[in-house]
Amino acid sequence: MAHEGVAGIWFAFGLGIAILVFRNVFLPAMVAALRQDIFELRRELFLLMAHGEIECTHPAYTRVRALLNGLLRFAERVTFMDFIVVYFAWFKAGRPREGYDTVQAAIMASAPSEKLLRIQNRVGQLVIKHAIFTSPVAWAALGIIIVAVAVLWIARGGPFDGIARRISARGEIIAEELVRDGHCAA
Repeated sequence: MAHEGVAGIWFAFGLGIAILVFRNVFLPAMVAALRQDIFELRRELFLLMAHGEIECTHPAYTRVRALLNGLLRFAERVTFMDFIVVYFAWFKAGRPREGYDTVQAAIMASAPSEKLLRIQNRVGQLVIKHAIFTSPVAWAALGIIIVAVAVLWIARGGPFDGIARRISARGEIIAEELVRDGHCAA
């Protein structure tokens, strides 16, 4: 009994250390990496403007720049749960698209539309990656999804179904040969 109590204390201590490391080392490092990636995209956007490919007053440039600046300012608030809540609220509300459509129209009307769309798409990918990589809830959900898919795949035959059939057929052939040759009784 005493051994189980000590093991429980060590488990709680280890869990506490893991939580502290997650909150004070891992999360700040991931937020810094997100900010660094956003700075790189903001630099790309600035170079488009600096090379004269787009005007600094162009609506597409100002919208994408505002998006990047907002993410830089609030990067530590980009979480999986906030992402899920906003995503489902957006669809529940019938996908209010006024602002989104304005940005998309401005981007498509600009000369470097492909470059601006690439920057905007890259921002979305960075936010999703950050939200998933920094959330234990997302890790658990992803683990559950992977296990469920694997179980369904194996239940429907999966990768081993063909191998099992070949082994079974080969075993039946060998058994028939053994009976035919008189090595064992039928």
